[in-house]
Amino acid sequence: MKPSTILSAVAILMFAMIPATAGAETINASELTRSDCKGHDYPSDEGRTRADEDSKISWSLSYDNGVLTLTWYDFIANCCPDGFESKIDVEDGKILFNVREIGSGMCDCYCPFDITSTYEGVAPGHYELYFDGEMVGEADIKDGFRRDYSGLSQITRVNNDDSSLVFENGMVMARCPGKFRVDVYSVSGSRIYTLEGTDYLEIGTQSGGVSLVRLTTANGIISTIKVR
Repeated sequence: MKPSTILSAVAILMFAMIPATAGAETINASELTRSDCKGHDYPSDEGRTRADEDSKISWSLSYDNGVLTLTWYDFIANCCPDGFESKIDVEDGKILFNVREIGSGMCDCYCPFDITSTYEGVAPGHYELYFDGEMVGEADIKDGFRRDYSGLSQITRVNNDDSSLVFENGMVMARCPGKFRVDVYSVSGSRIYTLEGTDYLEIGTQSGGVSLVRLTTANGIISTIKVR
């Protein structure tokens, strides 16, 4: 058996063995989209492990009329998978989100992908959120709810596809070739305002408060920072 086939079989077995508490409802994604490899290759299994250990999970969540959408930013995976699968297990105020790569197109390198999954029939309520067994936060989800995070700590710089968000001296500076949109949210997830710009834009933030600033480019690439 080829090493790539063995790796794929092991990945499938590990995904199937992810524990869920008794009575948990398992919901498979009704829709899943992925970015291209974002270009920071890790050339070995050791590099992938190191990348997973060094990075905090960045994510976003939206909910409308029973439809939950979760995005895992910079999910580290083999750099040439055939695709991805995802599921959530829901029980006792917890949502456990798991993603795995599928297929036999295994290369000797790893890189980050943005994985967005949609799940239908999720009841509103207060949930603890777990990504691959790691608790990333809590949320009271209800219709129209949206909350964006980038990790669990303050992040002052995000670079993505020649675009960037930088927070310095109470100002957020957004740079992006061409047109882009910036949405500013309160920490509760309510959108405060939206700005549109070309190439460069400066955005003021509330002194002493916490804001979530989201950059959307013409290519649909999204970066989010939390500022204080």
